[in-house]
Amino acid sequence: MLTLFSFGYEGWGPHVPELLRTFDEVEGARGFGPPRIVDTRIRRQVRAVGFRNDAPERLMGERYRWMKRLGNRRILTGKDGIEIDDPSAAADLLDLAIASAAEGRRIIFFCSCGPVEGCHRQEVARLVVAEANGRGLDVRVVEWPGGEPMAARVTVPRDILQKVRRGRVSVPLDSPTTAQLGLPWFSTMVLSTGDDELSILAGPAKYSGGWFLPVLEAAIADEEAEGLQRLGRERRSQEGYDSRISSPRRYAKSRREPFEYCIYHIEGPATLTEIARNGGSGELTSAKSWRAGPGYLGRARSTGKELLILLDHADIFRGICWEGVVEGIEIVQDGENWSSRVSVTGLTEIPEKERFPVSALRLVSTGQRIAADYQKGYALCHTPSRPWALG
Repeated sequence: MLTLFSFGYEGWGPHVPELLRTFDEVEGARGFGPPRIVDTRIRRQVRAVGFRNDAPERLMGERYRWMKRLGNRRILTGKDGIEIDDPSAAADLLDLAIASAAEGRRIIFFCSCGPVEGCHRQEVARLVVAEANGRGLDVRVVEWPGGEPMAARVTVPRDILQKVRRGRVSVPLDSPTTAQLGLPWFSTMVLSTGDDELSILAGPAKYSGGWFLPVLEAAIADEEAEGLQRLGRERRSQEGYDSRISSPRRYAKSRREPFEYCIYHIEGPATLTEIARNGGSGELTSAKSWRAGPGYLGRARSTGKELLILLDHADIFRGICWEGVVEGIEIVQDGENWSSRVSVTGLTEIPEKERFPVSALRLVSTGQRIAADYQKGYALCHTPSRPWALG
């Protein structure tokens, strides 16, 4: 699987040489050459000296590439939110990753933001995965240095352990190991000093006049130490550190021909995003009985075609913005109440330029377009043709 890394350089501004050493040492230990560094900021007039104006070219040399079109246009206007200047530039980033892979190198694309959540590099990652899906490529995008959380141990002076217990957010290191430079985010680290120990959640080693491990969470009691790993997994997911993975073999565009009818449904955006992060496969629930659904699914399969599901957000109606393939429909009865559980694969967000209003869909029952203010969810519709050029 082709892997690209996202990265936030917050705190590294004066320390680009140490940052490059980190990248090269960790990637070298994994069997890769020096990574290419891609700048996805829309402007470079910043305070961080190592990332200001033409400093990246001077400090990073041939490995550096500025892809300004992948920047957040709203930075220029001072408005809140994220608006990628040219979403089609995700194809150029993917092309560069493919070319670099042929040289045994990988891509690290960066922004200035520290936290992943709320940074436009999340949107860049989504665009790259969508582009990979369209090409039928297996691609993973994950925050540097990637990897799954692990358990490790480090010996520290007693006063440092006690200071961390009281709230210190860093553990000084004399000389970090390669494993510490590439420590996956929210790994469990046991700080040890003689007869005293303290469990923490840590991130990869950083440099700021000296090396240190960032402390993301510390247990103050033994019973809390037992729940640290669970807390770490929850925070990784909530704060955007989990991988985004393309699923081209399950993606609606690259599978068999769509059936002539499809299902329209509304769903909460959090559920859709979570399923997409899990490779596009998951389960949707509906408080309605989709009684006709299993029959249409059977008809689609009997002709060797796919039954598509097209979705809108349940809380903020934006038009058809997600799609997937229906793999199963289970009708559930609980007393007098009926509901449905729907298994989907290949669930992915439709590129913004290809989205269309719900009113463009035609109902199977009447042949008429769905009303623009229709908010009831489930409906059987005629499948629109690709591209989504509906009049």
